[in-house]
Amino acid sequence: IYTLESVIIQTIKPLKWIIVDDGSSDSTPEIVKNYTDKYSFIKLVQREKNDSRNFGSKVYAIREGFRELSESEYDFYCNLDADVSFEPDYFEILLKKFEENTKLGICGGKVYDLVDGSFIEQKSGENSVAGPVQFFRKECYDEIGGYTYSKVGLVDAIAEVTARMKGWETKTYPELVVKH
Repeated sequence: IYTLESVIIQTIKPLKWIIVDDGSSDSTPEIVKNYTDKYSFIKLVQREKNDSRNFGSKVYAIREGFRELSESEYDFYCNLDADVSFEPDYFEILLKKFEENTKLGICGGKVYDLVDGSFIEQKSGENSVAGPVQFFRKECYDEIGGYTYSKVGLVDAIAEVTARMKGWETKTYPELVVKH
């Protein structure tokens, strides 16, 4: 619910938000339906439950979401995990960062994980963007071939390293707090 609430209060809302339920065991479809009834930019896509969940699940869910965008024009794409929250101007600030720097391919806020009732900063460099909140320039995402399946996981790390190898900049903005 925190992610849903964070997105619907953004000062700049997504043109489309595809939420992919990849067979979760909670009540994701029912929760999301309450929002799709109120907000026309939100669409729920349900994938069949796969009992052999693995590192590829994220990649397959994202690819499923992109099929829903095949007829849409857009310049930016944001991957959000279902358990993050952020301030109402999060998208607006990141879109300004893209506007200011045409070489910026991937960006996001600084992630703080909830551990034993407190939010603890994820340790990472400023050129590494946490997977739960990677915001892409579409041109960069297309050039790297999107997220690619890896047996060992790290699909978000592979995306950002590939982006840098192709000349894109990747940046975390520590002033943008993301609760995870």
